[in-house]
Parts: sequence; C-alpha cells; structure tokens
Amino acid sequence: MKKILTIISIISIIFFISAFDGKKESAKSSEIFQFERNGSLIFPVLNNGEPLKGGEKKYADDHILVKFKEKARIQQAMDSIESMGLRAIKKLEKLDVYVMSIPEGSQPEEICNALNSHPDILYAEPDYIAYACVKPNDYYFTYQYYLLNEGQNYCPPLNKIGKAGADIKVTDAWEREKGSSNIIIAIVDTGVYLQHEDLKGKIVGGYDFVNNDADPSDDHWHGTHVAGIAAAETNNGIGVAGVCWNAKIMPIKVLDSTGSGYYSWIADGIEWAVDRGAKVINLSLGGEPSSFVLEEAVNYAFSKGALCVAATGNDRDKRVLYPAAYKNCLAVGATNDRDLESGWHSKGPEVDVSAPGEYIFSTFNPTYQNYNANYAWASGTSMATPIVSGLAALIFSKNPFISPKDLMNLIKYTSDDVNSSTFKGVDEFIGYGRVNAKTAILPYRLKK
Repeated sequence: MKKILTIISIISIIFFISAFDGKKESAKSSEIFQFERNGSLIFPVLNNGEPLKGGEKKYADDHILVKFKEKARIQQAMDSIESMGLRAIKKLEKLDVYVMSIPEGSQPEEICNALNSHPDILYAEPDYIAYACVKPNDYYFTYQYYLLNEGQNYCPPLNKIGKAGADIKVTDAWEREKGSSNIIIAIVDTGVYLQHEDLKGKIVGGYDFVNNDADPSDDHWHGTHVAGIAAAETNNGIGVAGVCWNAKIMPIKVLDSTGSGYYSWIADGIEWAVDRGAKVINLSLGGEPSSFVLEEAVNYAFSKGALCVAATGNDRDKRVLYPAAYKNCLAVGATNDRDLESGWHSKGPEVDVSAPGEYIFSTFNPTYQNYNANYAWASGTSMATPIVSGLAALIFSKNPFISPKDLMNLIKYTSDDVNSSTFKGVDEFIGYGRVNAKTAILPYRLKK
C-alpha cells in the first residue's frame, strides 16, 4: 500500500467506563476494586475448580429408543423384537416412543441398525447423552454474563442482575471449537499491558505507531480491556475467559495516552498487522470523517483474507463511525444483559450485528491512574466489538480457509434477532441481531 504522509484526521476510542468515569468516581472505583479483593464475598469453587467436560460416552449402553409405524401393529412388532431379548421399560407417551432395554453386552448401534430394517419400526436409535456445556474455571467467569448469562449477579458492587439466556451462547460453541493458536487477533488500540497475568502468555510481537517503536505497551487502559474480552488466557483458574481460548493477541498501538490517534497511524497499524499474519483486526475506535486511507487499509486487509471488526460508536444522535461504516468492515453495535439494544450506541443502516456492551468485565491496566487493579467493568461498543472479534477467530480456527466475505455473512446470518418484536429482520439498531456463537460455529469445516 502506498505510504500516506499527510495526517488525515484524529480518531478516538469510543467507550465509557461504567462506574469509573471521571475524577468524581475515583473513590468509588477504589472501593469497588478493594471490595473485590478483601470484601466479604465468598466465591464458590464448583467441581473442585475443574471445568465441566463433555465426556467420552455418547449414548446409553443398556437401552435404546424405538418408535413403531402403526399403533395397530405395535403388539405384533413388540413380540417380534422381544424375541431378540429387548424389553420395553418405559414409554414417552406424547411421542409414542419406547425405551427398551437390550441384552447385556450388546452393541446399541448394531441393534438399532437391525431394527431399522424391520417393516413395523419407524426408527430405532441409541439414547444419546448430553452434557453440561463447557464452562471454564476462570475465577471471575461468573461476572462475564456476556459469555454465560444465568441470571446471576454479575456486578456485585452495583448489584447487576442479568436475564438468563441473554448471552452469545459461546459455552455451547466451545464444545466444538476453542480456538487455534495459529489465529492472531490484532488489537489496534492504545496498546496492551504486556505483563498482565491473563494476557502475557498470549502476546505476539506488535508495534507502537504513536511513538514509532516496537514497544506497544498500554499507557491507557482501553486496549488491555479489549484484548482480554477477545482472547484472555482461559481455563487457567484466574481472571477472566476470552471468547477465543487459544488465539494469540498482537498489540498494535495507534492511540495515545488520551485515547486519540491519527488515521494514518491506524491505517499503518492495520497493514502492518495483516502483513504479519493477523486474521482478525479489532478496531474498538472510530471517527466521524470518512477517509480514503482508512478505507484503503480496511480493503487491504479484506483482500489479504483478514477481517476488520469495528465499533459503531456510542452516540445515539450520530451515525455509525468510520471505519465501521465501510462495506468491508463488520460493524458492531451493543446490547445489554437482557438482550435489549443499548440506548446510547450509534445507529444506522451500516450496523451489521450487535453483542453485549454494557458492564463488560475484563482485564485492566493496573498502572492506569494508580487504580492498582487487574480487572474492571466497562461499557461501550468498544467492548462489544472484541466479543465479535473473538467469535471471528473461533470460526477462522475451525475453517482457516473461509473468506472474509463469507465470514461476515456467517456471523450476520446466524445472529439472533432479539428485537424482532419491535423491528423484525435487519434494522439500523442492532443490524441482523445479537451474535450467536453456537449457530455460527455449526457449519462443517470447509476444505481448501
């Protein structure tokens, strides 16, 4: 890409820190973090700190399920299969399905195959086993309602109670895919606190375009918070879980300590990350003016097989910001803990999808303004965006050959239209809907 020497405009991060906004709130912030460390809350350690696993047993080994074609011939058919040593032990009345014991030592699949050729049997199948969805053992996982919302108090200092099911269904997706360490998510932001306990094992080399050096350390907090949402170290017994367990994080610093940066820095950062293998470019930032250079950078990533995911903005009275508004960028709006549209995020026809963006708990830069805390709650489309970036990384892990266009469509078309009672179908508020990781990860791995 041609180097752009002219500084085009300034872009800013788009966020607000819930309960941590401004000097007036600094005392409250300290109380919240102190509350987390030394307060009276007792955190239960379920299953001895181990995650619930799916297990290897697929079905019952002592019984099967059988449904007959015609009720009038059930007894005749029953006599026939009982001669094989099967016995009816229960009936699912509403479904007309029989639970039938099989001889000890028999193979359920073999018996079902034999029964399925019987003229009076509609179908016979093993009684398959379902397991509780994968649940990592990260210490603060219960605060991450956006990953698993069971109606818990996910923000004790403010007594925030979510609505069960208002989440991105990622625990079900983790049954199929936890992410690959070959997939890199570039966090194009204020940098990342490189020594963070929940991030340091995930970092790959990045760059600082603000100071023009190879140290992309965070002198703010925004990039650190965003990085943890997308891909924090997961199932390590501490901190939080990332949407994509195993993806790597590439910190690209394009915003300074005030949270602002030039379009030229961002364009450079996108190109630099793509050329060094990043497949997902997280852009939790935005500016009002459109720009040829910024659009070129987004299109460059798209042409190289990488997907840019960007925040729409946090001003309901303004349109979707750039780069989110560009055609080849996935624009992310925000919902809350009850699957309702956030009342403050920017709207417009450019909104593609949404994800939870209110009171999102994630990693924090402990050096920022002497907060001395490793984790914090924050809100904004900046927080919703890395949720979608993490999902994109999960899909790339399952299917590394998927094109950015197909990936965008997959994420859009598998989203849940959670505001359909008011705005059925695609709308300018949440786009196609709140993303659903379970349905997005279902398609089979494609071959090159």
